[in-house]
Amino acid sequence: MPASAVSSIAMTSSSLAAVLLCATAAAAFFSVADARTTIGGDLVTKTCADMMSHDWGWLNISEGDKFCVSRLRMDKKRSAAAKHPRDLALIAMDLAQRAVADADAKVAAVLHSGAAGHSSNNTAEHCRLDYASVVSTIPVCRAMVNDYNKKQHLLPNNDYFECARRLRRDTWNCAFRVAVEDDLSKLVGEEAQEAWLRIELVDGMLEEMLGVVVNDHDPLIWS
Repeated sequence: MPASAVSSIAMTSSSLAAVLLCATAAAAFFSVADARTTIGGDLVTKTCADMMSHDWGWLNISEGDKFCVSRLRMDKKRSAAAKHPRDLALIAMDLAQRAVADADAKVAAVLHSGAAGHSSNNTAEHCRLDYASVVSTIPVCRAMVNDYNKKQHLLPNNDYFECARRLRRDTWNCAFRVAVEDDLSKLVGEEAQEAWLRIELVDGMLEEMLGVVVNDHDPLIWS
């Protein structure tokens, strides 16, 4: 066989190998979440452990993966039936929505009762605006996740993370404001923190669903 033909075949084989390698790498990247569904065992435990391995430092104040597992298992039936992190992301969103509603109701009760001082009332009013924004955004984010197809990425990953970013910003704003108001913190601090942490859990589950890890998990700047 002529040397040129051998060289041509070698180049073709090399090119094919490179294509196959890229395809394999891409498949591995987009199937990070799927891998946990085929290994067997408890999807909730596996997914939470994987999420916490990605430096979700702020969730550590609530025992990290224990917080993740305990909250997702609040919906016993759906968490037990979950087949993919997408299912857990939907559960996390529903749980977050309830927590935000509970926090907002508690803040509204404080305003109505006049239990807090003037400064705390201003903070409480800001919190209600923050929570109103979350309440209007969660259904949009949930619809995006509900329509997610792991084989056909119809939306850019950033669209999902931008939705989560808005939720994190608003719940963190309220949690921060409440934390620095001693009187208000005693009245609604627990509910405000729970709402924020459940939104953090939503963000973490989106990462697991997409198989993409965002390096910055710090709270967004208070505004």
